[in-house]
Amino acid sequence: MLPDSRTSIAMPLFLLGAAIAASFLASSGPVQWMDNGMFLANAREGHYFSESLGPLEHPLYQLLNSVFFTLFGPRALSLLNSLLLVPLAWIVYRLAQSLGAGPRQAVLAGAATVLAHGVFWVSTKAEVYLLHTLFVLLAYTLQFNDSNRLTPLKKLFMIGVLTGMAASTHQLTFVVLLPLYLHLLYLYKARVLITLPGFMLGFASAAVAVFNDLNTGLGLLDIARRYLTGASATIAGPECKAACCVSTNSWRKGTQPYWCCCH
Repeated sequence: MLPDSRTSIAMPLFLLGAAIAASFLASSGPVQWMDNGMFLANAREGHYFSESLGPLEHPLYQLLNSVFFTLFGPRALSLLNSLLLVPLAWIVYRLAQSLGAGPRQAVLAGAATVLAHGVFWVSTKAEVYLLHTLFVLLAYTLQFNDSNRLTPLKKLFMIGVLTGMAASTHQLTFVVLLPLYLHLLYLYKARVLITLPGFMLGFASAAVAVFNDLNTGLGLLDIARRYLTGASATIAGPECKAACCVSTNSWRKGTQPYWCCCH
């Protein structure tokens, strides 16, 4: 005898709710470690916009943090990533259903995502990756949404907006969305160019940083190169390929090496 649908989905829903509740309980709170604390400090100081588009900048995340801090204070800001687990679970649920999963399997997919180490650990910190994941998964979900209200041009423009928002949150966007864009190019050919104005709109939170860099004499290609790799022909700064995880003897925390990781 097949179980009642409400009964079969009850346990996955309980597991998902318990996982999200556990994230709130495990949150590091207002006191954070290393670069997580820097995100909170920037929000406290009211730095709404990045002043330069360097490799360690996350313009949209910085803007969201500062606004959230102004409205709700430091304690709520430290719990922001735990709050983001709710829309993340919903997005995974919708994506799973779009790909053919039933309600129970879709809820389990959301619970498994929330409980994944890389997701759950980040949700307890002031970190950039969870917000970035939301935009990336939304872009994939939008592509596989078969709603008749979404014409191809509307869908492409909205995917472009989400790409811009993701790119102004983290540079990994251009890696993790590459398969999606190859798929879009195969389906829509030249029409995929409609994503470009959408991208510019989504990337608007980085406009101040881009204009500041242009005023220093940098060209757009050099700005993009510096943002993506840290390398610049005119500005000295950390290069991600050399700074992604570097232990230095000059910085120490107690007796242990102090690890510097770029985002």
